[in-house]
Amino acid sequence: MEGCMEYVRDTPVETVAMHNLAVLHTQAGRAAESVSPLTTVLERERERGDVRTVANAQLSLATAHLRLRQIDRAEPLLKNALYASGREGDQGMAASCEQALGSLCVLRGDAVGAAKRYRRASQLFRDIDSSSANLSGTDSEQAYGHTLLAVGKTQEALAVLDGLTGTMERVYGENSPHTAGGYVGIGNALRQQGRAKEAVMFYKKALHIYSGCYGLMHPFCATCHVNIGCVQLSELKHSAAIQSFNKARAIREDVLDQSPDTQRVYLLLATTYESMATQAQDKPVRVPGKGTLPLTRTQCINEAIRWYRKALKHVEALFGKSSDESTQINRSVAALLRRKSQKA
Repeated sequence: MEGCMEYVRDTPVETVAMHNLAVLHTQAGRAAESVSPLTTVLERERERGDVRTVANAQLSLATAHLRLRQIDRAEPLLKNALYASGREGDQGMAASCEQALGSLCVLRGDAVGAAKRYRRASQLFRDIDSSSANLSGTDSEQAYGHTLLAVGKTQEALAVLDGLTGTMERVYGENSPHTAGGYVGIGNALRQQGRAKEAVMFYKKALHIYSGCYGLMHPFCATCHVNIGCVQLSELKHSAAIQSFNKARAIREDVLDQSPDTQRVYLLLATTYESMATQAQDKPVRVPGKGTLPLTRTQCINEAIRWYRKALKHVEALFGKSSDESTQINRSVAALLRRKSQKA
């Protein structure tokens, strides 16, 4: 299990169990439930004075804060853990800290800094085991590829992601979930290059693998549906996009109800209906699940507002009413209300 505390002599079993259960909650999209027990674990390990387990607890707590976008709380924990890993010569811990700091840079909007952190993490993992079968740095390498996309280096990103996927195909086979993750990365790169048809092909390949390995209601399947829906939305295929987003919504509400990933689907649905409202100024548009009658401009706006408000409820619970995310959604709703009051 990623993030599990190393069991060392004299570490109380209940502390290890508390830590590992909290890590599972974080990985399952329930980071808010992880912060308190991980804080307790960190306090206990500081009292014991074992540098490595303190660093491990700091990394785990920081990861939970990052999932909640609490950057200022995560950063000092990660820097302390990285410093400790250097003193102890623990390259695995250092690589994990660099990877987490890359995620922190992403949340800050610092794509260049994120690329440097992810690259460093990938190199550290590779130094630990340079064999072709070593995939311990897969997440870092994928994140590095996606960060290259964020800074507009699409061709370089595609090369990184394609090479990584080729390695996973050789090690795990074409029908492995690991390989499916690579297909998603390639799809993202192709999508950014405007190669929508090819991107959807890779997303569907990944979806087929995930659903075969984990079942149709797995969160990884939801990610594929979201990516396919985003391509469809970019092509103004609103009806198809809504179908894809609703498939993702059903999965995430079932598995990750309070996760930021769930409210992102609500925002995508709101954005889709908002886009449809513009199209409906010319003629009503048909929507799956809304009967045989097409929606008018006002109905599209109402649907957009409904999904924005549903997202807002989740965002306020996760990040607070005064958060940037909440403010942005409130602005979107206000703009739609003004638009609704105007004549088409």
